[in-house]
Amino acid sequence: MKYLIIGNGAAGIAAAAKIRKLDKTGEITILSSESYPVYSKCLLPDFLSGEISEDRMFIREKDFYTKKNITVYYNHKVIDIDFRLKHVITDCSDNFSETGSIFTYDKLLIASGSTQILPPIKGLEYGNAYFLSTLDDAKRIIEDSKDARKILIIGAGFVGLEAALNLYKKGKEVTVIEKAPRILPGQLDEKASKMIENTLTEEGIRLALNSAVSEVTSSIYSNIVKLFTGNHTKSVVLDDGRRFKADMIIVAAGSKPNLDFIDKDLLKINKGILVDRTMQSSVKDVYAAGDVVESIDAVTGVNSLSPIWPNAVIQGEVAGSNMAGIKRDFDHLISMQNASEFREIPMIAMGITAPDGQEYEEYLDHRPTDMVYRKLVIKDDVVVGMIFLGDIKNAGVIGALMKQKINVGKIKRNMLNSNFGYSEVSILL
Repeated sequence: MKYLIIGNGAAGIAAAAKIRKLDKTGEITILSSESYPVYSKCLLPDFLSGEISEDRMFIREKDFYTKKNITVYYNHKVIDIDFRLKHVITDCSDNFSETGSIFTYDKLLIASGSTQILPPIKGLEYGNAYFLSTLDDAKRIIEDSKDARKILIIGAGFVGLEAALNLYKKGKEVTVIEKAPRILPGQLDEKASKMIENTLTEEGIRLALNSAVSEVTSSIYSNIVKLFTGNHTKSVVLDDGRRFKADMIIVAAGSKPNLDFIDKDLLKINKGILVDRTMQSSVKDVYAAGDVVESIDAVTGVNSLSPIWPNAVIQGEVAGSNMAGIKRDFDHLISMQNASEFREIPMIAMGITAPDGQEYEEYLDHRPTDMVYRKLVIKDDVVVGMIFLGDIKNAGVIGALMKQKINVGKIKRNMLNSNFGYSEVSILL
């Protein structure tokens, strides 16, 4: 059996490891568009600041691929798939041989991850914009920011804010632009966002919220300065007329599934690839996992993208098991679940955090002086959302109740009490 995996990230590696566990002799090949063994993209912001060295980025032992008898082709960007012939074509070679541009398969996994979005802003191009999606992106930022003093970041999601904090630690002047009226708009509500905003501004990071970049310009003078210093200062114009000087612009305005190499008339795709409970796509013997997949959200019950590491690992394992012939169904997971830390303030957000509708109940534990904000969102006596900021005790317990859709009607008023724990949960099980 020939297994071919597009993508060397969380989902791809999880699938490869599962396949090898179940099939000791099958041929496993991974195509990677990058030049590195699998690493944690979650650690990229810490790599920026220098707190994490490059060797600590890698999440498998050095001989992982050799031990598992997995062949990896690095710097192989997939450009086309022929589902009828079961061929995958890459752009790394012109000889169209088995070891060059064409790879055949019996079972295929598409786990090609996501790619950053470049907003349609006048004057902003790939040549003058930086991203933080890959290890090479991070290295480029580190090298080019050595002479940069003012750094502007477009987007106040997790990637943008973590990049801002870690570059600030390196002594840079950092400004974050966000078109929404608050930071982390997809994860937090207004109160929680405000608490994080305050910590960032106290740190010294400038925030421009409810604002959008309308244009990026550079002067003749800045081009002359670049010849002598390598530093190319740009002027960033906001929609309200304000201007910011920036030696570097980092774009963290969202991502999309990396599916440009797929003929969407042959494979069912909405925002991501549509799969069944076995992670198989609409094409027989073709599976998908990770950032490229749309799956049913356990909270909302609708198809959605789930570009988070834990879900990618589980999806990869399920896909790998089914590719190897061992039936396993994918249990619906919560698409929105994030954990992070800002200035040593831990935070967990899951599910629906800013509900709109009278059918939702909200329970709060808000202690601003202690930097604590805990919130539960409940619908029909089932937890559908949570924010734990500052104090994350029992977040795991409540997260489990949420995933299992346990009726918490008997205990919902006590779930944010300091003495709440497993003893109270046991009466529900």
